[in-house]
Amino acid sequence: MLIDKKRRIIRVLGDPLGPRIVFYSINPKAFVISTDDMKLLKFAMQALDEQLEQNVLALYEIMNLGYIVSRRTIFKNVSRPLPGESIAIRISKNAFEYDVSRYWNIALIDIPRGSKGVIVQLALKHVIDQLNSYCKETLRLEIAAPISGGIDSSLLLLLALKSQECKHIHALHMNIENHMELLLSKLISTKAKVPISIRTLLLSRLKKKYIELLSAILSIIGYPREGDASLPYLVLAQHVRDKGIKFSIGGEGGDSIFWGFDYYKFFATQLILEKEF
Repeated sequence: MLIDKKRRIIRVLGDPLGPRIVFYSINPKAFVISTDDMKLLKFAMQALDEQLEQNVLALYEIMNLGYIVSRRTIFKNVSRPLPGESIAIRISKNAFEYDVSRYWNIALIDIPRGSKGVIVQLALKHVIDQLNSYCKETLRLEIAAPISGGIDSSLLLLLALKSQECKHIHALHMNIENHMELLLSKLISTKAKVPISIRTLLLSRLKKKYIELLSAILSIIGYPREGDASLPYLVLAQHVRDKGIKFSIGGEGGDSIFWGFDYYKFFATQLILEKEF
């Protein structure tokens, strides 16, 4: 959030590549903005005597597409900017006006030919530097590294082992009747030469706790985000806690850098339709 006191403008920018979502609501009394926490926005709306009405169309889109189209949310009077968009609120004495515009566009990125390898190397070096910084703060205590057999968690585990400070890594894998993920996780941990703990969950048993877990998740984030891994990560966090491990690293969110989530696929499709990409 940027505040220009001289021009009396508040500008809110969302991360164009990150999974964080900015919510905003407009009414005659106020302009309410909340970052990634629908519960906080609900409290603000209640303070203004505003009721949140469910958006049936948005719920239908979640059920059928896996994501919500455009700036809609599950509530009629709450919106969100698309990746790369910003909200500018201009404040006058007795009123305010706003507009939503795009400040970042993937079509404007110019990567010189032959430089992609260098960019990847710099990105990996940056990740290793961040891992060194984090692991140093753990005072050499055991660190959990959840792996699923996928690219993001496996890559992070291998990069952690290349860092100087991450020396006490313990791989964790939770398997829900998926033999391929189990096999891949075992292979990755063997390749990385780290111990691995495996917890197998039966789908039938997990279904019984699904509603309870979902309620716990919604009480925390307040919003069912598309492509969100909050539910399995809650189960995983409970497993890490049961193991007595205080620190953890994970690859959650890494896919968005490479446009892996449906939300970003939709954004790319939108650019193509607008003939900007």
